[in-house]
Amino acid sequence: MNVLIVPGHGGSSKGAVSADGSLVEADYVLAVGVAAMRAAVDAQLPPRLMLDISRIDNDRPHGVRDRVRIAKAVNAELVIELHCDASKNPEAHGLRAYYWPSCRATKQLAKEAVEVAPPALREHNAHARPVSPDGYPRAYGLLQAYPMPCLLVEFGFVTSPIDVPVLRSDGMVDQLADLVLGLCRSSTHLGLSVSADEGSWDGESYLFGR
Repeated sequence: MNVLIVPGHGGSSKGAVSADGSLVEADYVLAVGVAAMRAAVDAQLPPRLMLDISRIDNDRPHGVRDRVRIAKAVNAELVIELHCDASKNPEAHGLRAYYWPSCRATKQLAKEAVEVAPPALREHNAHARPVSPDGYPRAYGLLQAYPMPCLLVEFGFVTSPIDVPVLRSDGMVDQLADLVLGLCRSSTHLGLSVSADEGSWDGESYLFGR
């Protein structure tokens, strides 16, 4: 099972930023992704599980087209997109995981993400839900862009006075990295396949330079 961990944004895109500037989405999810890859070095991973990461810095373009090309280049069978959320409603908070409606495997992974999330985030309105063009069009477009199953994990809201202190708390990056690594492990037990309605993206090959 080839799994690509994708820290969202990067390059010229910072993603969402907290009001005080202390939490930048692109930097935060990169820290989680890199921590997950480092933890994988010492972890007892299933022999058939191969991990890759789409970026290790903010120095190169990393838009959706770039990420899809990377996924194709590494022959990813599953993509896990890492993000933080934002909302005009300051009361919106909690970890959320999104999956393509017709993909049972990523639905199961989304539910696992919510169930095993760090308690401070799990207790704060965490939930898993399918994407839809009306409910969350950006997530819908993102998951549809990939020609392989994709799970989108939003760790919390950078606009939330509840989530920001939790995300910035000591050890939270490592806890979320463990969450991501656990999802990668679980993927080896699921029957992942590309559904015709999960979208496709034809583009030139993009080789990620390590």
